[in-house]
Amino acid sequence: MDDLDQKIRELLDTEILADTRDDLLEFKKQLLAGRLPQEDAEYVRALHDRVMGGSRVVPIPPSETASADPKDLHLLKAENAELRRKGRIAVAERDKLRALIADLEANRGYESNATARFEKAKKAFARLYHPDNQRGTTIERAVRTEIFKEFWAELEKIENE
Repeated sequence: MDDLDQKIRELLDTEILADTRDDLLEFKKQLLAGRLPQEDAEYVRALHDRVMGGSRVVPIPPSETASADPKDLHLLKAENAELRRKGRIAVAERDKLRALIADLEANRGYESNATARFEKAKKAFARLYHPDNQRGTTIERAVRTEIFKEFWAELEKIENE
């Protein structure tokens, strides 16, 4: 672990791509938490050897690079730009979906709570206005019965939506 931590620190002290830096920082967190996968540890070691000069990298002979057609290079750059654009779109979509999932998970409890509150209000209304529970004068009972019939129909509509 100590040698990997040291290698990551040395790599972070060099000029590297932002994506590689982000990966190394994530690897460091995983390493400190004791859950860095073996393949990532091997990647860090190989990257360290390559960047820090611990192993020899065989260069491509100049004859192979000199024959590259400028049109091919232009096409490769265009393809690279398109792939980067699609990657940014994919990352943005992933982030939107993560936010949506978090929002849905947060609201799941609210919806069941709202349903429970609606049922509680409906029961309280029935207790106060149901014709079987009426007390008072004949006129009061008749008024409460009509109120119950009118509102109960609305409550049933709301519940069935």
